[in-house]
Amino acid sequence: RDSVERATTIAYLRDSAGVDPAEIEAVLAAYQYTYTPVSIKANLTADEKVKILVDFPNHAKGVTVLENFSRKYLTDQSMSQVLGYVASISPREYDKLKDRYRPSDAIGKTGLESSYETQLRGEDGESRITVDARGTKVATLATSPDIAGCSLTLNINADMQSQGQEILAREVRAGRFTSGAAVSLDPRHGAVRGRAPLPTSDNTPLPDGFPCPAQPPPLPA
Repeated sequence: RDSVERATTIAYLRDSAGVDPAEIEAVLAAYQYTYTPVSIKANLTADEKVKILVDFPNHAKGVTVLENFSRKYLTDQSMSQVLGYVASISPREYDKLKDRYRPSDAIGKTGLESSYETQLRGEDGESRITVDARGTKVATLATSPDIAGCSLTLNINADMQSQGQEILAREVRAGRFTSGAAVSLDPRHGAVRGRAPLPTSDNTPLPDGFPCPAQPPPLPA
């Protein structure tokens, strides 16, 4: 709350980790009444991480480094719009979901990542501790394990999806169109085996608890 100390800390983070002071101020303004960590920069380099941990031990002045998870998409761009992507939770989303999410969490924004966010997410573990006046851990009161999210199996065939994307792109170019879509259905039961849109996008550069629902019955052979 001290304006001088606040400005000094923000200036340090700007110089040591390349964080824009305006971005820090915006985050602090959006989450000024929360007591859970708020992310101001992801993907720190090893040097940045060490420097911050050395200069801010034991969460000094409210600054610390936390490990987090990120998505790694293994498919090509033909699956990008189907899968969608995750990104940092917005202040508006957090305001609605603060009972289950932290300001530093990622959340599904589009595609299956959004539609199945609840099932894919799982539950965070929890550790309740006591600390002394300096913030140093004194004792652990209780812990609960994290619970992995559900796995999701699609009817989409990755090879058919990729081939459909290639054929669609070729036909769109031949017809001098700017966009198009192709859907491949299994005539036996209507399962979607391929769903290719154009234009598409690449979700790989993007960043990066709940009981599993009953599994649907298997499709007929």
